[in-house]
Amino acid sequence: MRVVTNEALIRRNRNLAQISFFVAIGGLVFSFLMSNRLAGQGSDSAFTFNCLIVPILFGVVIFSVRMANHWVREPLPWTSLQEAVRGVTNQGVLYHFIFPARHVLIIPQGVYILFPLFHDRPIVVKDDKWRIPGGMATALIGFMRQENLGNPPRDAQAEATQLQKYLDKHLPDSGVTVNPLIVFIHPNARAVLEGEQSVPVVFAKTKDKTERTSLQDYLKDQKEAGHVSLSQTQIEELNETLIYA
Repeated sequence: MRVVTNEALIRRNRNLAQISFFVAIGGLVFSFLMSNRLAGQGSDSAFTFNCLIVPILFGVVIFSVRMANHWVREPLPWTSLQEAVRGVTNQGVLYHFIFPARHVLIIPQGVYILFPLFHDRPIVVKDDKWRIPGGMATALIGFMRQENLGNPPRDAQAEATQLQKYLDKHLPDSGVTVNPLIVFIHPNARAVLEGEQSVPVVFAKTKDKTERTSLQDYLKDQKEAGHVSLSQTQIEELNETLIYA
């Protein structure tokens, strides 16, 4: 399977994640030294300074953590997905950060957007309601680590909708329907699935196939689903119109 990756975007964002980390550390050291210096002058300047600098540093730290989660933290989404689809078929293309959707898989079984989740903590999914068990402390830790779930089905559907609009614009007669998939990429991911999910949930790697469906097995089972895919000619047409971010 061919893989097309926007390496320039990955390098830029990885560098930005590293720079923001050092900016956050430098800002914390600077604020500590400056606060002590102003406090020694016996004025209200230290209080005013802290009121201004603390929110700014907090925002920089949160931004740094978010960027690190998406672009530096292992396992990396693009490498995990590449490994997960290896062996599915020799025909097709896996695109990373090329289309409006981040990870797009075009194979004979259909066109899919792969929505990665890196969470390794226990997650309970009942129908389309996702939650991480725990109280306020768990929620606070999740916020500080930027690991809150949000709404994966809605976000995956949104990416699929954007890609659908893109394909309808550039290949209006293709008849393709974009299929979203939520993929847990962490090898220790733990999720309890109950009820019916509007977006299929699979795992990049599985240790027990009786309880969890791997991405590879799911895609192999889709051969009989009757999804319309793109021909090699249509894929080549898309390659000619792609705009690298």
